[in-house]
Amino acid sequence: MLVRIIVFVGIFIVNCFYCDEIKVQENSLSVQEIGKKLEKSVAKIEVLREDGKIVAGSGMIISSDGLIMTNKHLVEFPLEEIMSKKTIKIDEIKVTLQNNKEYKAKIKAQDEYIDMAIIKIEEDNLDPVKFIENSDSIKKGEKVFAMGNPMNLEKTFTSGIVSEIHRRFVILGTDNQIEDFIQIDAAINPGNSGGPMVNEDCEVIGMVTSGINQGEGLSFAIAANLLKREKDRIINNLEYPWFGVWVEYKKDEDEDGVFRIQEIITEKTGLKKGDIIRKINGKEYTNTIKLQAGISELKIGAKAKLLIKRKNKEVEVLIPVKKRFEDPVLPIKTLFEVWGVLLETNTDSGIEVAKVDKFNEVQKTTPFYDVYQYEKYKAAGFKDNDLIFGVAKVENQEWLDSIFGLRRLENIFGKKINDFENLEETCREYVNKGYLLTVICIERSKEKYFCVLIRHIPKSNYI
Repeated sequence: MLVRIIVFVGIFIVNCFYCDEIKVQENSLSVQEIGKKLEKSVAKIEVLREDGKIVAGSGMIISSDGLIMTNKHLVEFPLEEIMSKKTIKIDEIKVTLQNNKEYKAKIKAQDEYIDMAIIKIEEDNLDPVKFIENSDSIKKGEKVFAMGNPMNLEKTFTSGIVSEIHRRFVILGTDNQIEDFIQIDAAINPGNSGGPMVNEDCEVIGMVTSGINQGEGLSFAIAANLLKREKDRIINNLEYPWFGVWVEYKKDEDEDGVFRIQEIITEKTGLKKGDIIRKINGKEYTNTIKLQAGISELKIGAKAKLLIKRKNKEVEVLIPVKKRFEDPVLPIKTLFEVWGVLLETNTDSGIEVAKVDKFNEVQKTTPFYDVYQYEKYKAAGFKDNDLIFGVAKVENQEWLDSIFGLRRLENIFGKKINDFENLEETCREYVNKGYLLTVICIERSKEKYFCVLIRHIPKSNYI
């Protein structure tokens, strides 16, 4: 009798395990099903440029009425041009869907911060992708799938596993550091850029991107949580809330990690340089991703309660939540004065340096900017009677290296400057676009020089 009971229980347990296994299999999609489902929601994107070249990539349908998500660098700054001085205009954006029907697309919204663009085609009843509810739930070792158009091949389907999460990289062509990349070992090529990366339930866990400097055998996707948050913001033209400070996440010996305020960007924040942020409205944030996500949910015009550590004491402060870039940095003229340079308008030629007060001995960091001086090329600092005639942008390190191999400005694109307002507007434009550096161009003794470099703080460090 005892033997029969044991046998019965054993069979019951085996059957239970078997039932669970069958249940998992029934709820999961086969690889073929994932591929078939995914191809309905993936678009081939071709960018026709004025020089006759065509740049191809991918996108994913995010609404039934024709909204498609892709990489910003694909539809505005093709990768081969990001690392050069050229500016190539785009004549047309063409989209091809699964049914081989072609559409002309228009850019509806874009966000250079995470290299994302939303384009629109005129079509209804499309099959949008489904985003995972929370991409923070992704684990290393999970199987993933990607579909795109590498090497201009249509609907290439690849698979791999998640190698790492929360990777930090700089978006190519900008100084924006993003800390929410998923590293994968799936075979990814530039033509996959903008396409979806999905899990075994065909849920989008990220957007494949080639808009970062990648090592051999390494592929990356921007995490879905970040995509969803920024997608809703840019489509609805919502302002981004911030406190107006620049922070860096640092590891301390006695703490897991802290957000230390490096610079105050706006006035009347209630915060001070060196403050350490502990909590915001009672919540702790353990990394930059979660901090930025938490701030994005704050209401502009309200006040947030911050627990901060200041001079080894914890204090609570109420901080106004502003629109990003509200109460901006000091005017450019004032910044020059902070550096010890007095300017005056020369109506015939532009802006003239009236006086320099020990500029070469002064190294000061000011909001948004650091002053860089390059003695090697005799272009460091201002001198009395220098004439500011232009401002040039520096988009990346290679461009910077090529610039400082030259002394003259004849072949460098820049904007002509005639007055203070023009100078301020141009510098601020370059800052807001996230260019790596801005060059103030001067004329000295009838020779043209590069003079002062203004380094931009990465937008990903703003909160």
